[in-house]
Amino acid sequence: MSEIEQNSELEELQTQTEDEEEDDDDSLPEQFKMSVVSTNLSIEFLVKLYKEREIYIPEFQRGYVWKLKQASRLIESLLLGFPVPPLFLAKEEDQRMIVIDGNQRLQSIVYFYENRFKKSKCFNLKGVIDKYNGKRFDQLEAPDQRRFKNYPFPVIIIEPKEEKDRQGIYYIFERLNTGGTNLKPQEIRACIYHGALNELIVELDENEEKWREIFYGEKKEKQRETKKKEEQEKIPIETKETNGQEMILRFLAIYYDNKGKKEYKGYDLKQFLNQWMAKNRNPSEEKKNEMRNIFTSTINVIYKSVGKDAFKRIDKRDKKFIPAYFESIMVAVAERVEACGEIRNTDGLIKKYKELVDTYQKEEILKERKTEKFRKMLEMAREAFKDIE
Repeated sequence: MSEIEQNSELEELQTQTEDEEEDDDDSLPEQFKMSVVSTNLSIEFLVKLYKEREIYIPEFQRGYVWKLKQASRLIESLLLGFPVPPLFLAKEEDQRMIVIDGNQRLQSIVYFYENRFKKSKCFNLKGVIDKYNGKRFDQLEAPDQRRFKNYPFPVIIIEPKEEKDRQGIYYIFERLNTGGTNLKPQEIRACIYHGALNELIVELDENEEKWREIFYGEKKEKQRETKKKEEQEKIPIETKETNGQEMILRFLAIYYDNKGKKEYKGYDLKQFLNQWMAKNRNPSEEKKNEMRNIFTSTINVIYKSVGKDAFKRIDKRDKKFIPAYFESIMVAVAERVEACGEIRNTDGLIKKYKELVDTYQKEEILKERKTEKFRKMLEMAREAFKDIE
């Protein structure tokens, strides 16, 4: 990029591991080595890179949510020459750059440059000084247009030294994100590790009706209404949706990581899911079909016997979905299906299921430290379902 004017030397960024309580799940697993370049790009060049997809915002990242007045204040700052926060970009393997902080700022700039706001409205500045108020880019005086196009926008470009350091981008994204509502872990993963695996997870979460009724409490008619509304209004990713996607990722990751192993290892969950999603980012079509089939067949057999109250307490007053129930029971039933084929004895399955959940509750396993808790729960679930016909 000959038009990039570098403002500082290449530096190394290392994030250090900190000792925190096990249940916090916020500590960094190791050091990550990355090159960091601080630079300025003219807005004209920045827009060019964006339009050519050399800089891009993954489709899974939260949509554009700024109001016209918010965007106008940013444009006013640029026209007046005020300093603004930098855009953070991460280099991908193909050398394109993904936005990890500054989504709203970048899209606001592109919209103003193109004389539009979002999809249909004209971008007439609102709530700014009289000289610019009500004006579009093409209505500015020529010197102001040049000032805007040539504004040296600060950009920080981060590139992992090696592929194993790419997980560090997750933690940078997590700590830098300034979009008002903090992104959830699965939203960040969807951006950093976008690819065929994430597409499969979204597909399963959106289309598997029995899963949606269990996790979201949506019946078929409601599912159709929700999907139609999302398509019409282009609703950005919501927290509950990404929670559902993370549950599917947890199942796939734990199931495949423990395949053929007698003892469940237990994990630092955030680190484990990051690593597994990165490693399996673009599975083959054959592997995707296998993943799809094992999730679908497992959720179907559980729904057939237990129904929409699966992975919740036996006490009907408490309808809260319990991830630890989901992980252990889904993995154990999937292993049984994989080993011996379809489970036909649904009465036997629901009986074993209720006995298992009752034991979970009586022994208060959920109160134990998470590594030991997960190990115990999976062992108990494996034992409960192994002989179901």
